[in-house]
Amino acid sequence: MSSDTTHVKIIQDSILLKEKNLFLNDLLVGYAKEKATKMEFVKGQSFNSTTELQRVFSAYTYWYNNK
Repeated sequence: MSSDTTHVKIIQDSILLKEKNLFLNDLLVGYAKEKATKMEFVKGQSFNSTTELQRVFSAYTYWYNNK
């Protein structure tokens, strides 16, 4: 492999890694926002089960995103 080809490969790998890191960061930020919203929503309420919580939160999320 020539020196130029090696440099191009390193640059391509670096760009790909940066894109993967940005994607993972977006996923983590989205997850953190969802958790924070869910915690704020749940505060002061009681639910009989996790399933009930998920059902109510899904309805709330739908309403919130479509209001």
